[in-house]
Amino acid sequence: MDTAKMEYKNIQVHFQILPNGHTFAKAVRNDKIKWYYSFKDVDTAEEYAAKYLATVKARDEANIKERAERQMARKLFQTTLKAGDVLVASWGYDQTNVNWYQVTKVTPSKKSVKIREIAGQIVSQERGCDYVAPKMNSFIGEEKMRVVGMGESVYVDVATAHKWAGKPEYQTPCGMGH
Repeated sequence: MDTAKMEYKNIQVHFQILPNGHTFAKAVRNDKIKWYYSFKDVDTAEEYAAKYLATVKARDEANIKERAERQMARKLFQTTLKAGDVLVASWGYDQTNVNWYQVTKVTPSKKSVKIREIAGQIVSQERGCDYVAPKMNSFIGEEKMRVVGMGESVYVDVATAHKWAGKPEYQTPCGMGH
């Protein structure tokens, strides 16, 4: 029984060639078998393995390129948020809570903002739901510096806040949640 091997990075493809030419092949990555097949001859097995390794290599190269593009996009990113913009964070399990934040300052790099939480108010109620909107300049708590994410999102204490679209947001009414 002859054996042969093909490799790419941490993947090895092992071949077992029987006297009649029938070939068993398996791909192993980090001591885990990725696939194990039998082939009618060694040429078919080697062709399959070469295609598999080429696909893995192409995926690795695409991932490296995509990562570099994301890093460049992040480096070039500048927020469009401006002082006075309102951010909303909707969060909760079994009940929906809404927190409001007002942008008080944008850093010169336009990668971070200073925000302060602001109060909200109920603008309409229906059975089992409240619709709330922010109270501009009704600040609660201290100013916080936050990095702005690529989607114009800002991570706050309990959730991720995004720019408010100007329409009232759904919130679970008092006494209806846990």
